[in-house]
Parts: sequence; C-alpha cells; structure tokens
Amino acid sequence: MILEAMDELMEATGEPMTRLCAGIGVSYSNLMRWQVRRDLGLPPLCVPGPRKLAPVDLGRVRQELEAMAHGRKRTAGTGDLYERFRNQLSRRQFRELVEEARKARRVLEEEGRQRIHWHAPRLIWAVDDVHVGYHEDRKVWSNQIRDLGSRYLFAPQLSLGGVLEGELVAERLDRLFGINGPPLVLKRDNGGNLDCVAVDAVLERFGVVPLNSPLQYPRYNGGVEKSQREFKEELVAQGK
Repeated sequence: MILEAMDELMEATGEPMTRLCAGIGVSYSNLMRWQVRRDLGLPPLCVPGPRKLAPVDLGRVRQELEAMAHGRKRTAGTGDLYERFRNQLSRRQFRELVEEARKARRVLEEEGRQRIHWHAPRLIWAVDDVHVGYHEDRKVWSNQIRDLGSRYLFAPQLSLGGVLEGELVAERLDRLFGINGPPLVLKRDNGGNLDCVAVDAVLERFGVVPLNSPLQYPRYNGGVEKSQREFKEELVAQGK
C-alpha cells in the first residue's frame, strides 16, 4: 500500500521521491528495493534470512512437536528436530512452531484439570505435615488441618525431630471432631502417620470417609498445600 501511496503523492505534489521519503520517515533505499520487487512481479516484502532449498511439511513438523515433552519454557529434543528440517525452516519459523506447540499443550493441560469448589463448611477437611524450621539443629514440623469449604485452618500442632506420630494425629482428629463435628471426607496423603491404623479407627468411629492423594501428585491436596505456604510465609514475616 505504501508504494501506491507514494505514487499518488508524487503525482499530486510533483516532489522528488527522496524528499517524500524523508517527510514520511521511510528509507529511500528500502522503497527503491520494494519498487524493483513489485516491477518483477514479486511481493515487495519477503522473510529475511537465507532462502530455504526445499518446501516444508508443516503438518509433519507440528505432529512431531506435539509428541515431545514440553515444559513451560523448554522442550526436550528440539535441537535434533531442527537439524532435520534446517534446509526447510528458518530458526525464527521453527521457534514460532515450538512456542505454538507449547501453548497448545498448556491449553490441553488446563482443560484437562478438574477444579472442585466446596461451598459449605464441614464437608471436607484436609490434613498434611510441613517442615517449618529448626530448633537446636532438629527439624520442626507442623501438622495442619484445614476445612476446605470455609478455608479455615485449625491451630497447627508442632512436633520436634519428625512428623507428628500417628497416634497423636488420631488424638488430634478425635478432639477436633468432637468439638466441631466431623466432616464427611478427610483428604490426606500417604504418609505413614496419616494413613495408619490409629487414624483409620477414628475416621471409622465418626463415619468420615478417607480420601488419599494419588502417589507423586501433591497438588491433589492443593488446599492444604496452599495453607502450608501461607503458614511458612507468615513465619518468615514474623522472623521465626
């Protein structure tokens, strides 16, 4: 469009091309190159860089990228893949395809996640342990229980040297159930102190359904994981 506009300006004003280019901030040499390409029947603008020798099968490239292991910022194996297609794709084009594949993978992952919201208290509680610091070179652990519906965090119970023992976790749950009433479900991970005979006995007595997190998937218990982060951030803020 700029070439046609410059032709119209020259015809209307009679000014030389160099002066018109200076007036609108366009490089005279660029404009001349665009005109030559137009006169040869070529597109005025072309992709910079060396011309590739062979046409590329973008469908095949996308298919191979789709099968790769994509992280948030990196994708393993892209270097080898680019070497196979380097005569058909520029690095810039290849980077755009990789980023396109990463974004598509993130969309699929987000769509595949189920988010559950609890709209009433005492439907489901979550229990977990978190390391919060040291005392005389011994680890300090916090046993945390949270009502996921109200997001209320019960007062944590600390233990020194290791996580709270299973019998003590059972006693704590028994006490909280008696004071607040039991939930329908208790989410817990597979730690030996949380998934043990003593805790199971308390849950059975109060009619609470245990719900264990899948192995190697701590985000399943995301509500109490979030409370642990908040708890540790508060400790840091208070200098403890």
